[in-house]
Amino acid sequence: LDLPAYFRLPPRLYVGLAVASPADSFGIVQFDQASVTPVSKVDLEKGTPLVGTGDGLTGRYYSNPDLAGTPAMSRVDPRVNFIWKQGAPSAELPPDFFSVVWTGEIQAQYTETYNLYFMSDDGVRVRLDDRLIIDNWEVGVSESSTIVSLTAGQKYLLHIEYYEKRGTAQARLGWSSPSTPKRIVPQSQLYSRFTDTDDDGLPDIWENLYFG
Repeated sequence: LDLPAYFRLPPRLYVGLAVASPADSFGIVQFDQASVTPVSKVDLEKGTPLVGTGDGLTGRYYSNPDLAGTPAMSRVDPRVNFIWKQGAPSAELPPDFFSVVWTGEIQAQYTETYNLYFMSDDGVRVRLDDRLIIDNWEVGVSESSTIVSLTAGQKYLLHIEYYEKRGTAQARLGWSSPSTPKRIVPQSQLYSRFTDTDDDGLPDIWENLYFG
C-alpha cells in the first residue's frame, strides 16, 4: 500500500509498559511475543471511530406497566444494559409490572448503515428522530432489530419505551455496523439532554424536522 509517512513503522520500534510502585524500586517488563498486523486499505478508509462525550440516557421508571402517572424514580443511566432477572431496578420499584422511558440522543461513530438491536423481556418500542423503528409490545423474551443509515458525529433523538409484566426482566440496547461488531451502545454515544442551541425548550432536531 502507498501509505502516508505517519502510517509507516521505522526500522526499529521501541515499546514498553508503564508501571508504578509505592517504593523506590525498578521494574522489569518482558514481552514474550510481539507481532505486527498489516492494515488493509479498506481499514484505513474507515478511519477511527468518533468517540463522543455522552453521559447516558435519562430513565424515568414507573411502578406500573403502562408508563402512567408520575415516575417513581428518575436517573441518568450510562447505558441501557440491564438484566434484572427476577429482581427490580431499584428499591422504589416492584420486581414485576413496572415500565421505563429512556430519552435523549444517540450519536453515530461512523457514516454507514447500522443495525440497532433491543433485547427485551417484555415489550419495547423505539423511536429515532420521532420515527417508530422498533415496535414489539409483546410479552416474552425477544431481540428486535432494525436497519438505519447514520452519519458520524450527528446526534439523533432517541425515545425508548419498555415494560415488564412478570417473571424475568431485561432491557438492552445494542448496535452493529460494517465497522462495529455487535455490542451494547456505549455511554460515550448517548446523551441524556437534548441539543437545544437556542434554549427555547425544544430539541433542535424537532425544530428542523417540523419547522425547517
